[in-house]
Order: sequence, then structure tokens, then C-alpha cells
Amino acid sequence: MPSIRSTIDVDFLEKLNALGRGSSSTGAALVQSIKGGEATESRVRKGLRSGAQYYAKALNGINYVGSLVNYARQDLEEMQKLTTSMAAFAEEASKEGTGTQRRRTLNRQFFSAAKRFLEINENAESNGRKYLTKSGVEEALVLIGLDPQKSPDIRNIMDDFVADGADSSLASAHIKGKDTHLPASAGRPSPAHATEELFRRDRNLLERADAQAVLDDLNALSGQIDTNLKNFENVSAILLENAVLVRATAVSMLSIEEEIQNDTEASKVATLLQQSIRRNARGALSQLDHLEPMAVAALTLTDETLALGKG
Repeated sequence: MPSIRSTIDVDFLEKLNALGRGSSSTGAALVQSIKGGEATESRVRKGLRSGAQYYAKALNGINYVGSLVNYARQDLEEMQKLTTSMAAFAEEASKEGTGTQRRRTLNRQFFSAAKRFLEINENAESNGRKYLTKSGVEEALVLIGLDPQKSPDIRNIMDDFVADGADSSLASAHIKGKDTHLPASAGRPSPAHATEELFRRDRNLLERADAQAVLDDLNALSGQIDTNLKNFENVSAILLENAVLVRATAVSMLSIEEEIQNDTEASKVATLLQQSIRRNARGALSQLDHLEPMAVAALTLTDETLALGKG
């Protein structure tokens, strides 16, 4: 975990000030601010004001991604219930004593639930961002500066998501389960079960072996959804930590900017900021590495970018 002294220092304040003058490259921003000709005190105060604005906007970004995560969890929970129902239909249809007419009824019930499942998956987007895909979740995190390519914490969470299919779906009809071997008397499943995705009409419950093949894949689907629901809990937890840190940083910057004198040294301001953030964001200091990239990302966040709306 980075130390607060190495993260919240004079350079950090200089970078925030330079970002406010139009530079999104923190390295270039530091050089620009040092050579900018302003008095150090003026730059520091501007850095505090700019930083408070960036982190207020960053908090809006975190809340936006949090809403997407809530959408995803709600949809996956409903899809898991549907999967459980479909598995019950398939399991009954796979039993030796289930008659032909009963299998037809189960098959109708299965495809009715499947239709709803597919509708949820198809409509799982907000403002064009598909939140039930691994790529969509990653895109949303990158938008607010939480890039898995740069943050080990974010990368570990993203690596735990189970995605299947070319669309990186987190609840994929393409998933395949471990085959259950039925007695020879049950027959063999249709070749379609080996090549076709779930919920296609040529993959049905009308024969015992076919029903078992569907059940095997549904069990795998249920496991995928369960894993990804748990991973979304991890995303929510890390978003909460970053929200606490960002809020504490913004409030601290505003408070200190109002209190310091024009002749206060930049190093003293940095120390005051360290103390305030440490006091107000105790449980979130592990996320200090994200402060700078979230400030940079905040420059690109607009009301349009953060607009919500399902479907």
C-alpha cells in the first residue's frame, strides 16, 4: 500500500494545479506548473481548489458506476432465479419416469423462462454501455480512472469475473457444463447440444438425454452467475472505499484552502492535507494510488457521459 506522505506531497498539489490549466498528462503538468511563473502560494491554493472540483466530479463518476453495478446485480439475481427454474424443468424431464406429455409441458415452461432470460441479457445496458459483459464493466471502471491495466487491485477483481462467448457475457448461453453420463437406455443427446448455445429450439427437453444435456449446461450457467454476483460485491466494496477517499480528499482541500494564509509553505499545506485525509478516510487509504488517475479521468466526465437509463 502506498504511503500517504509519498502520495499527497507538493508535487501532487502542483499536478492538480497544472491539470486545471489544461494538461491531462501529469508528468507534463508538473513541469508546466514549476515553470509557470506563479508564486508557489498561488499555485498551491489553485491546486487545492482545482483538486476539490476534480474529486467532486470523480465522486459523481463513482456513483455512476455504482448504479451500473446495482443494475447488474439486480439483473443477475433475476437471471439466477430463472436459471434455477429452468434447471428444475430440465431435471424433471431428464428422469426415466417422466412421460412424453409431461416433457412437452416442461419444455414450454422452459422456453417461456428462457425468453425472459434472453430479454434481460439483451436489454442490460445503460446509455449504450453493456453492464452484463466483462468488457462493459472494465470500460466503466476505466472511465473513472480505475484502470485494471494500471491498478493491481482492479485487475484482480476483473480477473475473477467468469465471462464466456465472443461478447464476454457474464451470463452466457454459450457456456458448457460437464457432461453427465446416462444409462444406454436413455439414448444419446442430439448433436446440437455439443455445438449450439442454450435456449435454441433444437435444444429442448423432449427427450431424456437432451434434457440432461441442457441441465448440465444450466448448472454451469448457474455457477457462472453465482461467481459474478460475488465479484460485483467486490466491485461495490472497492467503489465504496474510493468514494470515501475521494470525498475526504475534496472536503479536506476545501477546508484547508479556506484556512491557509497566502504565505503558507506548500510543504506545510501538503502535511495538513495528509493529516486531514488520514483522519477522515482511515478505511480507504489502501486506494491512494487511485487519487491521481481519478483526478485526470474527471476532466473527461460530463453529464452526458454519466447519464443513466436502462435499455
